Amino acid sequence: MLKGFARGSADFEVNDHRTTCHALPVVHAENRLAFEAANKDDVHVRAFRRQSFQGATLASILDTVPGSIRMFTTADIAAAVLAYLIGSLSFAVIVSRALGLPDPHSYGSGNPGATNVLRSGSKKAALLTLLGDTLKGVAAVLLAKAFATQFGITVNGIALIAVTVFLGHLFPLFFGFKGGKGVATAAGVLWALDWRVGLGLTAIWALVFAVTRVSSLSALIGSAAAPVLGYVFFGNGAVFYATLVMAALLFWRHKENIRRLASGEEAAFKKR
Repeated sequence: MLKGFARGSADFEVNDHRTTCHALPVVHAENRLAFEAANKDDVHVRAFRRQSFQGATLASILDTVPGSIRMFTTADIAAAVLAYLIGSLSFAVIVSRALGLPDPHSYGSGNPGATNVLRSGSKKAALLTLLGDTLKGVAAVLLAKAFATQFGITVNGIALIAVTVFLGHLFPLFFGFKGGKGVATAAGVLWALDWRVGLGLTAIWALVFAVTRVSSLSALIGSAAAPVLGYVFFGNGAVFYATLVMAALLFWRHKENIRRLASGEEAAFKKR
């Protein structure tokens, strides 16, 4: 409460508290008068919506967004774009070309992943594909963590990076957006986010595969477990929702496998 100057014999007081939820008159461009309830956040949001961003940079646009609705910093978005490019390195194609093998899109399931590359008869190529697809997920997240303080990458940014490196594998920019199903890359991402989640999901995958010898079923059960472990170790935050998004995309990419599993047509690896 601020004291005013005396006028005559009376003092007056000014209440400096912000208006919270009162109807205020608003005059629109067409001279139409209306009354709108306004509070601090609403005023900020309206101001943001009415600004012109012609010729503005991404950083300047983000700076105008009220903190209450801003989810990502400029550094978050830049790092997410880089993560997508890392994810776009399809090691099934890269390794196959390097070893003189057929394009993995041209045989088997047509999926550029380690399981399909194994159908080429080259265990070496399959192993290198598995390592490459896993490590790119690890690299994207660990690099973001390592440089988070230096560049201002937030927790929300880490979650976004986890999803975008995964999307890069599914829809690789460098290979006509024809990517794999994402199991290895998702595993790498989860290992990098928290080794306990990665270890738990790897154990689930290995156990199911040892019993069933069906790779797709192992991947689907592991995918279903990912958000559960994510919630346990990450809580109800951005990283948990990243695991939920990846799990949903994994199920979507395995829709044909789900159909074959339901009809009993899905092939299993034979024990040797």
